[in-house]
Amino acid sequence: MLMRFRTLAFAALAAALLPTSAFGAEGGETHGSWLLLLFFAINFAMFVFVLARYAAPPAAKYFHDRSTELRNTLRSTDDALARAEEMAARAQADLAKLESEKALLAKEMRETTAREARRVREIAERTSLRIKQDAQLASTALAEAGRRRIRERLAAVTAGLARDLIEKDVRPADESRLIDQFMNQLEAETRP
Repeated sequence: MLMRFRTLAFAALAAALLPTSAFGAEGGETHGSWLLLLFFAINFAMFVFVLARYAAPPAAKYFHDRSTELRNTLRSTDDALARAEEMAARAQADLAKLESEKALLAKEMRETTAREARRVREIAERTSLRIKQDAQLASTALAEAGRRRIRERLAAVTAGLARDLIEKDVRPADESRLIDQFMNQLEAETRP
């Protein structure tokens, strides 16, 4: 610090004296005395001393603190930038992972949908076949029931006619024998 002050004082004194000696070398007149020049030089040196003593330390401290603050700010922004870049890289990786998961889920959904559609189609085909078979069985059963009713009705009508004929021409003993034979034959025909 003292060395800096000496260098600064010497530079100020040289700057103050050099123009005067240069002016004197030309042969011009000087408008003052050496005493006045010495007064200005001492005054200037005191001004520089006061500046160096009282203004330089706070200014140096301010600039030192400001540079430290700027370095800290720069370091924290560099850290924040690194964190942001890391987060962006992680987000990009997560996005790529989500895209692959989305593609996998879409593929699985397509496969599941196709599988379920095949299963529903198979169920529909089996159900349709079963309905056709049930319809055939029902129509066969209805036809058989109709035939049975017709046979029963024919048997009843025939029995009624036979009874009427027998009552007219057949005696009671013949009548009983004929009715038994007819009923046995009718029972044999109506059995499935």
